[in-house]
Amino acid sequence: PSTAVRHMAARCVGVMSKIATVETIHIFLEKVLPWLGAIDDSTKQEGAIEALGAIMEQLDVGIIPYIVLLVVPVLGRMSDQTDSVRFMATQCFATLIRLMPLEAGIPDPPNMSEDLIKIKAKERHFLEQLLDGKKLENYKIPVPIKAELRKYQQEGVNWLAFLNKYKLHGILCDDMGLGKTLQSICILAGDHYLRAQEYARTKVADSIPLPSLVVCPPTLTGHWVDEVGKFCSKEFLNPLHYTGPPTERARLQQHVKRHNLIVASYDVVRNDIDFFRNIKFNYCILDEGHVIKNGKTKLSKAIKQLAANYRIILSGTPIQNNVLELWSLFDFLMPGFLGTERQFAARYGKPILASRDARSSSREQEAGVLAMEALHRQVLPFLLRRMKEDVLQDLPPKIIQDYYCILSSLQVQLYEDFAKSRAKCDVDETVSAASLTEETEKPKLKATGHVFQVGNASAYFAT
Repeated sequence: PSTAVRHMAARCVGVMSKIATVETIHIFLEKVLPWLGAIDDSTKQEGAIEALGAIMEQLDVGIIPYIVLLVVPVLGRMSDQTDSVRFMATQCFATLIRLMPLEAGIPDPPNMSEDLIKIKAKERHFLEQLLDGKKLENYKIPVPIKAELRKYQQEGVNWLAFLNKYKLHGILCDDMGLGKTLQSICILAGDHYLRAQEYARTKVADSIPLPSLVVCPPTLTGHWVDEVGKFCSKEFLNPLHYTGPPTERARLQQHVKRHNLIVASYDVVRNDIDFFRNIKFNYCILDEGHVIKNGKTKLSKAIKQLAANYRIILSGTPIQNNVLELWSLFDFLMPGFLGTERQFAARYGKPILASRDARSSSREQEAGVLAMEALHRQVLPFLLRRMKEDVLQDLPPKIIQDYYCILSSLQVQLYEDFAKSRAKCDVDETVSAASLTEETEKPKLKATGHVFQVGNASAYFAT
């Protein structure tokens, strides 16, 4: 019954906002919106966020003059422990962010109080930073890091710190080799230190020190542990390499509280999800996070059970095949932000895929462009991507070292057989005739693939 009453009350507030917009919004901002911060009373939170959703539904673009006043309170609930509050807050934020670019040109509504105008001017700084990464504040890492950050790496840390400040989540998708691991270590160490300092000073429950979790492919777990030790003292980040057979992992579970960072592989987290889902993490970082692109796999479902204040995906290739993969990534970061999977496919996936068909009509192509632009507006504030060519001036000169190796007798025999084969001729012809156009990439790949299909190789190994 209380749910039905709350729902009807929210609808009434929505209708009132349509009839008497300024008066209703003023009362809502003053009396109801603060309920979103009542973390000990989910009933108040649900009432406030549902009322906001009803207002936004009724006003549509009429909500634009008030966006600045709503965004930050809604953001704070996108990481709420109550599923219903978190989901509704994420949906509200998804609508607000689509309208944000229009806010700058809209005048303040008549009769807006001076207090609200001052708050609006203050909060607009957040919008500017969200929509323009160049306006981010410089983040001074509060702990010693044994590395000198390059300019673009400092900008990456600034972006991660901005997400942290407003309890947001995102995808760092720099090219391979640009230091995604180092940037992540910087924000991990800095936030763990500041959180511990805040708790020592205030004893507030929201700042209780929590461990963080890095999930990565098994080949990278040792690398992560080594990199943390290389760049940061154990005083600030003390990693636990959570690996081994089940008996060893059961033993390691007894030592988790001694560490503030756990590094584990995807398969290990999936197998031990009953253990991991009962831990509240500060950060959950998915390295090579595109592995959860298919939301229907057991791995993706397990990873999405993890609870964390901040969720970050690291990937040089966040979208590998089609735009539909993006939904699963954001379903981990901010569930509900892109709607349900079916809604996302209808709103973005189908128009974009249809427009890429060679037989698509001009109308389908236009619909695809509009869908892509709308998707960009919604997700780009939560993606940071730098290509190597974008930061060449910050990179050191390339070091090339040639090492000459003596072939074994088997390798010599394989090489000579390949040199005499038709495959060798195919490779030579394709490479000599190839240009750098996209059309020639597939034949070149096919030709070079012959190298790995050396005929009769199994016979050599058998003997």
